[in-house]
Amino acid sequence: MALDLTPWGLGEPDAVSAPEHGSNNWVRFVRFGVDTYVYRLQRNADPLRVAAEQRLLSELGRCGLSFDVPAALSTTDGATTAETPYGLATLSRQLPGAHPARSLAELEQAGRALGELDAALAELPHELAPVDWRRPLATIRPEITDLGALCRELQRELPGAVTAWFAERLPEIDAAAEELRRTLPAQIVHGDFALGNLLVADGQVTAVLDFEVAGLDLRAADLAAGLYQSTEELDPDQVAAFRAGYGVGTTLSAAEEDALPTLLLHRAIGTVIWRAGAWRAGHASRDDVLERLAAAYRLQGYMAGPDQLPS
Repeated sequence: MALDLTPWGLGEPDAVSAPEHGSNNWVRFVRFGVDTYVYRLQRNADPLRVAAEQRLLSELGRCGLSFDVPAALSTTDGATTAETPYGLATLSRQLPGAHPARSLAELEQAGRALGELDAALAELPHELAPVDWRRPLATIRPEITDLGALCRELQRELPGAVTAWFAERLPEIDAAAEELRRTLPAQIVHGDFALGNLLVADGQVTAVLDFEVAGLDLRAADLAAGLYQSTEELDPDQVAAFRAGYGVGTTLSAAEEDALPTLLLHRAIGTVIWRAGAWRAGHASRDDVLERLAAAYRLQGYMAGPDQLPS
């Protein structure tokens, strides 16, 4: 990959560094004197969807949130993205803070931020959503259209109970999620909330990052994603801390609460399919896919009983 800052009228930076945590995109921090910027290269991105993401972030920036969200800097010709041979590039100012640890206090703050964010997103018109995720799992990645073929491929890579479980539960969870979409409230959601997409300073959340997969989905699915990606194996104390924070800004209905175990499994299985698509696109490894498959298999074991959250 090459770093080209000329669309923003910038020359060679004083320093370039990579983030500590992985990303679906190619990300670099570039420093000019005391100013640091985030350069993000979105591989195989849809220009219309990236533009929609920037419009959504612009609206969120006017919602009076207690934390920041990224804002793309305009190029010299007024655009918010630049075309490169490797994909669409965006540049934004680095926001203050560091990624939080998994302490109970910071998990509570993380949940509080997601609850506040979801409350703000609920007020925005659905037309602002860059994508609609209320669809079957076979459509979430263009590289994966035959889930049966994917199951057989994974069984060849990792024969045994794990892939047998995946093949059995995938159609069940896909159908269950479709049924939930008929009755539960939908809104624009972040879609990928995790501690790695959060910045904190002095015990307070300063920014929520990475809205690349933001779109229309069930409101409760955003909490499910946050729990799955922010807690350590659904540790009961961590789950309680995160949910206590979330409830400050957003309250789920009883039906949404009941749906959380299904949505957690849907999220876990969906991450396997997402990573398998990235593998086929050359952006992830075989081991990445198998790691997420193993994590999905373990998820049900973390629950207090079949398809239940820890109490």
